[in-house]
Amino acid sequence: TLEDFNPKTGEPFPKEDAKTATALARNLGEMDNIFVLSPQHRALFAAFDRLRLAGIAAGTGRKEGLRNAAPSGAGKTTAAGRYREYVHGLGLHSPGEEPVVIISLDRACTSKRLWGSICDYFGDAYSTRGTEDTLRKRAYMLLQEFGVKILVIDEVQHLAFRSSER
Repeated sequence: TLEDFNPKTGEPFPKEDAKTATALARNLGEMDNIFVLSPQHRALFAAFDRLRLAGIAAGTGRKEGLRNAAPSGAGKTTAAGRYREYVHGLGLHSPGEEPVVIISLDRACTSKRLWGSICDYFGDAYSTRGTEDTLRKRAYMLLQEFGVKILVIDEVQHLAFRSSER
């Protein structure tokens, strides 16, 4: 009957005890770990794989890149993180290597700060010191030292390009 759908407690949800609330919180946390691979994610993973394998084949030669553009909240960062987990799960890298690195840029980031962010990711104590050229060289050295195959630059639109040659 319609009467069965009316709240019995005066609230739209039944009262819960601490045990039920704890179980619910645990289950909600586990739900955050669910990642459903959509067709768009499969295409992105395939593109990442192509770049990673082409980069390995090229050695120190020319590298390629790709752009993953979608509206805010579409899951770009989450997908990149899941790809990193996937590559780590393959177990094809040596201990201490970071085959997939995700760098997130702050607003109005300069190119110097980009290089510093890469250095900072690897724990470089001097990631805020030095010229842009020095930071770039250190970043390249760290990327090579840690065996990075894919560098994801999250929020790249924050990279502020200079109008001068400096």
